[in-house]
Amino acid sequence: MTELNLYHKSEDLYRMLTMSPNTVRWAIENIDDYREKINLHELVIRDDQYLSKKQDRDSIFMKCEWALETSGNERIDEFVKEQIWNVLDNNILQSIHEAIYQGFSVTEIIWDKNNIKSLKALPQKAFNFKDGKLYIYDGQMNKYYEIPENKTMISYAPIKVNYMPVGLSEILAPIICLKYSAFFKDWPHFNEFVAMPMLWGYYHNEETKKALNKALASLGRASIGTMPMGSDIKFIEASNNNPEAFDRIIKVCDQSISKTVVGQTLTTESTGSGSYAQAKVQNSVREDFQSLSIDLVCDTINRDLIKPLVNFNFSDRVYPTFSLKVPTLLEEKATRDKMLYDIGVRFTPQYFIENYGLPEDHFTIQERSSNPFENLNSEVKKKTQYFS
Repeated sequence: MTELNLYHKSEDLYRMLTMSPNTVRWAIENIDDYREKINLHELVIRDDQYLSKKQDRDSIFMKCEWALETSGNERIDEFVKEQIWNVLDNNILQSIHEAIYQGFSVTEIIWDKNNIKSLKALPQKAFNFKDGKLYIYDGQMNKYYEIPENKTMISYAPIKVNYMPVGLSEILAPIICLKYSAFFKDWPHFNEFVAMPMLWGYYHNEETKKALNKALASLGRASIGTMPMGSDIKFIEASNNNPEAFDRIIKVCDQSISKTVVGQTLTTESTGSGSYAQAKVQNSVREDFQSLSIDLVCDTINRDLIKPLVNFNFSDRVYPTFSLKVPTLLEEKATRDKMLYDIGVRFTPQYFIENYGLPEDHFTIQERSSNPFENLNSEVKKKTQYFS
């Protein structure tokens, strides 16, 4: 019988493939241990496209202007503003926003009597779900502990499956797993077998066989083989020896990542001329995705930070509202509305209240002959100057 020995070193060369279809499936289907989904995030975040798009989406907090919309009680407004302006920063806003990617996030509120001393982002692995509720989790003792009331800010991903939050990392894990398989496994193997010749050696006896194996291995190729002298082996070439198929797989995966994280694919699809014009239409992060992220962070702060702060210090149960405004979006909206006004569209006071955050007593709608946008910028500045 003819003896054939193959030596594969692919496991040594591609150890970066730490994520397999089995690990992805196990994490997605496991409903008893949410930490498996957190482990999945630690793997997919190493993907360059995902990390880049995540940074784009997180960067919106660097651009936002902070504002505190009045509760109607100036004393409460000033107290809350002083308290939260001392402890909030962009790192805290981004840590709250991690719920979008990992399913949930927890930020500890460190109190000094009835005042806020500091805020601290806590690791997701310190928590776990049981019967759809989040608990502090001791993995060694397998014990669940109630989260103390008014001690944390907790945010959840807006996407739910069976009442459990689903982060973008879990959604994108199969796509990134496919991309990694093409990038680090299938494509390199294709190159070894199609683009580069394999190394084969023929031996006469066991002594030459051992020397031949050692010599071939020292040449550093992943695919080498030895066989007895007189044996024959045929290599059947693939019908398609063009590596573009792998390139397409990777591009499709990158486009899916971009669409899921920031809502656009400009950086992966646009080529050649016209990219600036496309950029004017497709912002780095789509406006509705920005609004979703901003609303998640603001709702968490208003519910879990401002409300208990007021309850601890005042008998009046009125609450100012923390908000984040993206200046570029506000300017673009004002420019658009001015164009609509110029062609005959007329707006109501309620429209200005809802779209520009202006209190009703800060503006009036003038006669048609005048332009209500002439004083819009000054009113916006007046509002933000008071609360910023």
